[in-house]
Amino acid sequence: MYKIITTTCALGLFISLNAQVTPQKLPVAAQIALPAQQKALTGFEQVMGTPVLKPQPASFYAKSWNETMMGETVYDLMSNASIQNRNLFHSDGTISAGFTFGMVQPAFAERGTGYNYYNGTAWGANPSARIESIRCGWPSIMVTGAGSEIIVSHQAAGPLVLNKRATKGSGTWTESNIPTNTGMTIWWPRVVSGGANGNSLHCISITAPIANGGTTYQGIDGALLYWRSLDQGATWDIVDAQLPGLDSTFFNRTVGDSYSIIADGDKIAIAVFSIWGDMVLFISNDNGTTWTNQIVNDFPLDLYIPDQANGSDINGDMIPDTIATADGCGAIIFDANGMVHMTFGRMRVLDANLGDGNTSYFPGTQELMYWNESMGTGNFTVIAVPEDIDGDLQLGFAGAFALYGRALCSYPSMGINNDGSIFVAYAGYREDFATATQNFRHIYVTKTMDGGNNWVQPLDVTPDPFFDYYESMFPHVAPMIDNKVRIMYMRDSEPGLAAIGDLDAYGLNAIMYIEADTNLINDLGINELSSSLVQSKLYPNPSENQVKLSLTLSQAKTVSILLTNLKGEKINFTKQVEMTEGEHEIDINTAELASGVYFIRIGIDGKNRTEKLVVKH
Repeated sequence: MYKIITTTCALGLFISLNAQVTPQKLPVAAQIALPAQQKALTGFEQVMGTPVLKPQPASFYAKSWNETMMGETVYDLMSNASIQNRNLFHSDGTISAGFTFGMVQPAFAERGTGYNYYNGTAWGANPSARIESIRCGWPSIMVTGAGSEIIVSHQAAGPLVLNKRATKGSGTWTESNIPTNTGMTIWWPRVVSGGANGNSLHCISITAPIANGGTTYQGIDGALLYWRSLDQGATWDIVDAQLPGLDSTFFNRTVGDSYSIIADGDKIAIAVFSIWGDMVLFISNDNGTTWTNQIVNDFPLDLYIPDQANGSDINGDMIPDTIATADGCGAIIFDANGMVHMTFGRMRVLDANLGDGNTSYFPGTQELMYWNESMGTGNFTVIAVPEDIDGDLQLGFAGAFALYGRALCSYPSMGINNDGSIFVAYAGYREDFATATQNFRHIYVTKTMDGGNNWVQPLDVTPDPFFDYYESMFPHVAPMIDNKVRIMYMRDSEPGLAAIGDLDAYGLNAIMYIEADTNLINDLGINELSSSLVQSKLYPNPSENQVKLSLTLSQAKTVSILLTNLKGEKINFTKQVEMTEGEHEIDINTAELASGVYFIRIGIDGKNRTEKLVVKH
């Protein structure tokens, strides 16, 4: 890994950033635009080659956080962008979970939904077969008000596949198709249950794009369509509907998986996280009968086509501009008042080579963004960037990015607690853990307790030192949160994917389930710092025998320092110190601490800042 201080590229910005955190500087090599992949994968592409199984540990070390492997798969693309409903926590303490399962490369003839169930005490055995009768992928899972469990997935050609059983966790699946009159293949579904009785199904999915062998539908390459069933999928009264604002007047293309849907009774919301188009929110208050829409972000070039005249020129100077937009990965959730909260990865894009039929993106784009309905078009808050582990205001870079085509903090999902706290889980770049050429990503969690005005410092929830050198991706937090945050994600030993982007050798990937007490995340405190604290830094970090806490104050203050473990328990180091203006250093002995993760809370003026400390012996 090396670090170089440099200035970032000039941006043609149209997003108004109300930033709470600041992106770190990257080496020049990390600022180069790369060609964007125009083709979303369906999972039916056959990749030739000899599989190389990446080893997974046979057992997991004891942790303060409860983590369990609940599945395995060699097929490693869980989504092209946004994450489907994959992890449902039920009020009786059980959990339904699903993922794309496939073990036999290169054809993955047995591919389909890997399903597992937590009965309140333990997970079932790792899935060894799909639930569908035919080869499928991209499962979206839900439970209706009547208690039926439903999984919708897509097949290689034709309509979407629906599997249903009367009771969650047990029983025989009955298979059917969701009807379509388009005459086209339908891919990458999202389905939720809603309505006053919870028995309505709401489905969105897109027609096969040109890049995947399809054709345009109603003037759109990959048309996003809507279906509704009022009787748990027995019949469908709305089929192939184009919502107002989703027709060819406003869109000419939809990318697979760049959308999300949620339901709360009769209130339904759909978000479209377009990369080269407007980002739009659609809302229905009558269970999907009528819809309104709101532009979340107005992309400056309407109906953009790659290589159009002057490329991505937005200021009329005949020179293609770099544009800030969404990266295609996003999530939405309702609060108790029915307001939609949204998070998405940010991306910088460019179309400067006007003869290649392609566009470019900047893989070093860092930010995870937040928005809600009260904020208006184009106004966002930055809620996460990669951690500056060593506090040098630069981002470590091993030489190449894993080619996910998304921001360094992205693939978010959202959950909400009864007290109104909103949690966001996402995959975040680590500057301190890398192979010889690529940095790893871990799963992080942040939260807001005041409706999105302030966010806690994100916490790496995959912090076990034994597993720092694993790639953790595709998190899905259970939308219903009580006293625990529950997340499933995919882990393997190599950054990037085999199915797309890097085209790594196929290997065995673990589907992980992790849960943590919400009060652990509460202990991090709101990121609301005393104006007297200019800078805080821990070094060396990781530490073996001793760590130095460096504090720089703009004026004399009383400073309290508290050391805790992962459970929030106080360790035998607490101080209250009168400090003058300027820089101070405090030595903390870590020789007697067990290897693991700890937190140092710095208190000034009744406000806290928390630094994470890793101890390794």
